[in-house]
Amino acid sequence: MRVLVTGANGKLAQSVLPILKAEGYDVVAWGKEIDLTDRQQIVQGVTRLLDAPVDALVHLAGGYEEGSHLSVLKRMVEKNVKTFDLLAQSLTAWDAWGGVPTIVAIGHPFDMPPADKSNAFAYVFSKELLKTSVYEVATNLEGYASVIEPSGAIDTDEKRDDIAFRIADAISAPITHEKLESYDREAC
Repeated sequence: MRVLVTGANGKLAQSVLPILKAEGYDVVAWGKEIDLTDRQQIVQGVTRLLDAPVDALVHLAGGYEEGSHLSVLKRMVEKNVKTFDLLAQSLTAWDAWGGVPTIVAIGHPFDMPPADKSNAFAYVFSKELLKTSVYEVATNLEGYASVIEPSGAIDTDEKRDDIAFRIADAISAPITHEKLESYDREAC
C-alpha cells in the first residue's frame, strides 16, 4: 500500500514516517521540496507519482501560530487549510490510480485551545476549517477520511508516537472522526 505523507520535515512526521515504514507501507514523503501553497508544484509532484497508485494521503503539513488577529488567522488558514485544498484539487487526477485515496489529517478540538493557550483562536479555527474540508472532499469524491484530534499539544515523543500509530491504523480502517485522548493500540 502506497502512502503520500505531506509535512515530512515536521516533528510529527519524524514519528509517523518510521512507524508507517515499519508497518510495511510504501511511503512517499513530501517535505519542503514541494510548496503546498503553489498549485503548479503540487501538480508536478502528483504527476511524478502517476507510475503507481497512491492508496492514502496523510496530510501533516501545516503550522501553529498564537494569536487571534485577522493577519494571524489568514496565515493559519494558508498553512492549515489552503495547503490541503490545493492538494485536494489534484485528487481528480488520482482517478488514474483507480480511485480516491483514504485521507488522514490532524485536526484540533474546537472547544480546547492547544497546550492550554487561550490566545490560539486562529489556529483552532483553521484546524476546524481543515476538518470540514477533509470530510467534504472525501464525501464528494466517495472516499474515506479520518481527522485525528489530539487532546492538547503534540509536544512529546510519546504523544507523537501515539498519533503515528493511530494514523497507521486509520489508513487501513478509516473512520469518520476521532478525538484522541490517549491511544492504546493494544486495546483495539
